Amino acid sequence: MIGSATDERCDWAIPVLNESMWQPFAKAVFLGTVAGGAPMAVLTTLLATFSLVKGEIGPLPFIWLSITPFVVTLPFVLGASIIIGLPLTVFLKQRRWESEPVYVAAGISAGFILPIIILCFTGAPAGYWTACLGALGGGVTSRTWWISAREPKIFYPD
Repeated sequence: MIGSATDERCDWAIPVLNESMWQPFAKAVFLGTVAGGAPMAVLTTLLATFSLVKGEIGPLPFIWLSITPFVVTLPFVLGASIIIGLPLTVFLKQRRWESEPVYVAAGISAGFILPIIILCFTGAPAGYWTACLGALGGGVTSRTWWISAREPKIFYPD
């Protein structure tokens, strides 16, 4: 019966991450982390390689220096995906505004703005160039989410 307590729909309760959505979510976070961390990983790996060849560091510090950009990037990408990306998905689904350009623009914008906000709050005198890496990571994360998680894998309410 329409209008009964058992038939009422809660538009805000759209399942964003049902069982089939964990893999696309993990894939989006992983690729966003790789994209955001890769430019710095190239530099740290080169630095680590020169230091290893000169005998200044051993194999374990070499590995650590090579993966540090990804270790630093992962919490930011994961946090932004949970705090911004998933609520944005609910918002866009409710209004049926989902599209690749919307997701990518939102990912690039959030990825660009978040490092600047964090640097401003911490009073950092430099490092604002990281906003470009954030934009890259945000764009890749949001596009991967769009490609991996859209129909038929996403539940769209009537």
